Amino acid sequence: MGFAAFLLSAGVIGEKFGSNRVFLAGFGLFTLASIACAIAPSPLALNMARAVQGIGAALLVPSSLAILNFTYAHDKKMLANAIGCWTAAGGVSIAAGPVIGALLLSTVGWRSIF
Repeated sequence: MGFAAFLLSAGVIGEKFGSNRVFLAGFGLFTLASIACAIAPSPLALNMARAVQGIGAALLVPSSLAILNFTYAHDKKMLANAIGCWTAAGGVSIAAGPVIGALLLSTVGWRSIF
């Protein structure tokens, strides 16, 4: 829910404060929220940490694309290739996430997925 709610706003925040800074902030927020998820003492705490994790993820997506656009602005072919790799990595992650998560869940426990 945090991801969907903040995705558009994250693009504006990236424009205002700089994509690199927002990307690093999103990465840090996502990492801290993941740790909070792993050590959550209750379902409420887990849900709250997941919402914060979504906000961190929302900060990552538009800023990562803006960084790619800035980095390869001089070469449209390289930009297209970079965005293709970015998209492919996202697709592979979406497909592999449930499989890896199920393996971790069945062998180590639910906290390991974070």
